[in-house]
Amino acid sequence: MASKNPVYLSETLRNTLTRLRQLNTQDIQSQWNQTLTDIELSSIFNPSADKHWSTALLNERHHIAWERGLKVLWLYQKVTVPTDFYGYPLAGLTLRLALTWWAEDAQIYVDGV
Repeated sequence: MASKNPVYLSETLRNTLTRLRQLNTQDIQSQWNQTLTDIELSSIFNPSADKHWSTALLNERHHIAWERGLKVLWLYQKVTVPTDFYGYPLAGLTLRLALTWWAEDAQIYVDGV
């Protein structure tokens, strides 16, 4: 039975919206690989270059931190976007990657560009 409230949502729709809100953000912070070696960009996309990389350690604030003083830190992560996410199709949707850092310079490469 529908409520007189114009914003009435069925229980199924409320449950679906709640589930979608829980899925809209994924924490991938612990999946970063890092190297302190200043390597060539081309070697990042070379599968045999894995020897340069280790899993980035997170501090107590869940951040990746490194030494001050113009030190180089390369971070690398492969993100694969599936065609659906928990049964919800992703075609036509936008993927946003939010990055925050406190550094003098930062460069971001996607698919080698």
